[in-house]
This record gives sequence, structure tokens and C-alpha cells, in this order.
Amino acid sequence: ATDASARALLHGAQAIIRYNKATLLGEILQLLRYEVIASLVLLSVSASLFVLWSIATSMQAVSEWDQLWLEFALSIEFKALHTFFVATTLLGDESFLTFSFVLCTIALLCTRQWRPAIAIAASGLATSVITHTLKEWFYLPRPDALAHAIDSMAYPSGHTSGAVVLFGMVATLCAERVAPIHRWKIYLSIIMPALLIGFSRIALAAHWFSDVVGGFLLGLVICSVARLVYGTMTRSMPKNLPVLETNQRLLLMMALVIWLIGALTYLTITLDSGFTRYAQLN
Repeated sequence: ATDASARALLHGAQAIIRYNKATLLGEILQLLRYEVIASLVLLSVSASLFVLWSIATSMQAVSEWDQLWLEFALSIEFKALHTFFVATTLLGDESFLTFSFVLCTIALLCTRQWRPAIAIAASGLATSVITHTLKEWFYLPRPDALAHAIDSMAYPSGHTSGAVVLFGMVATLCAERVAPIHRWKIYLSIIMPALLIGFSRIALAAHWFSDVVGGFLLGLVICSVARLVYGTMTRSMPKNLPVLETNQRLLLMMALVIWLIGALTYLTITLDSGFTRYAQLN
């Protein structure tokens, strides 16, 4: 009887330990929400690829690809297509990206979304500082294909990194209010302008192919870090975010309209100078 009681106590203790372990694991998984884990994976992959790609670019290991894409850019003769690429690349100018980051931050502050506003502002500032620093660090020249040389260095592409961070962060903030199964649609639709801006840099011979890939990877690194920090800040918040109030939705729609008007105004002002800036050598 004594042995049976001892075995029963042992089995009971083991069951309690297993329950506590399962409860602890559940609490850890609840703490590390899906978005945080996804951000960690994205950060690991994009940072590793950026380091490897930067080394390959510095060693001119991808110069053949650069030359192939430059030949493609120089072969474009369709005027309407050239106009499209100039207009697209102008939306990635640092001045317009700054306007976009500031507008997003103000809109989020006006709708009392403090943490997203901080995430957008901090990621925009970090992108500018890091990109300019890396350009000076690598100090790689641009393609010698434009009639008017661009002053800044080539690697990584600032237009691409800035656009990826801007549209990537906007996509992240929009996707968190959508069911996980449908979030890929949000990311795909909102990140498309960033891909077009990056491609326009190649098509206009303003950047090497390697510069744009590096800028894209750098943008993913900054996005994942910003998303990781933002996810840590919001881990104590409820899983299902509260529905935006009517006045908040109106303010966000107003901000979108202002952005569209700003984009059209900026293109109207800068398009002619853009044609001059991206005129190719004959």
C-alpha cells in the first residue's frame, strides 16, 4: 500500500510538472506573438542576405549581372515607357519620401495611434541615416550612362531602401487589422510601388542592379527591426485590435488623399527636371 501511494504521488507530481511546463510554454508563445516571430525570421534572412550580397558586390562578383541590366536599360527606346520610369523614380526621391513619412506620422498621431506613429517616424529616420552611411562606407560608383552625373554614391540604392521601408511599414500596419490568411494580399498590393521604384532605378541607368538588390534587402532589414520593436511594444495589447472610429477612418482617408495630391503636385513640379536629370548619354 505504501509503494502504491508513493507511485501515485510520483505520477501526480510528474503530471503537475508537465502541466506547468505546458502552461509556461503557452505563456511564452502568447508573449512572442506570430508577428514577432515572423519579424525575427525576416530579420535573420534579410540581414544574412544583405551581408552576403554586400560582400559579393564589393568584390565585383555580380558585375556581369550589372552589365546585363545596364545594357537592357540603354536599349529602352519607347518614350512613354521612359516617361513612366522617370515619374515612378521621382516618387522615390528623398524629399518626397520625407514628406510621405512625415504625413504618415502626423496622420497616426491625429488618430491617437502612438506606437505606430513612433515606428513609422523612427524607421524613416533610421533608413536615411543608415543608407547615407553605407553609401560612404562602400563608396561604389554609379553607372556612367547619364548625361548629368548624380552626386551621391551607388550602393545601396536610397530610393529603393526608402520606398521598401515606407510601403512595407504601411503594409504592416494595415495587415495587422486583417485575418492572417489574407495578409499576403495587403503586403503584395502595397509593396508593389516600392518594387516599381526600385526597378525604375535600373531602367533609367541611375543604379546598378546590385545597388537595387542591396537597397531592397536593407529596407527589409530595417522593416523587420522596426516591426520587431513595434511588436514588442504592443505585446501586452489585445490580439484583436479595436475597430477604428469613424473620425479616425476619415482622418486616415484624408491623409491618403493629401498624399495622392502631394504626389501629383510633386510630379508636376519635378517631371521636366527629371527628364533632364535622367537623360542618357548619346
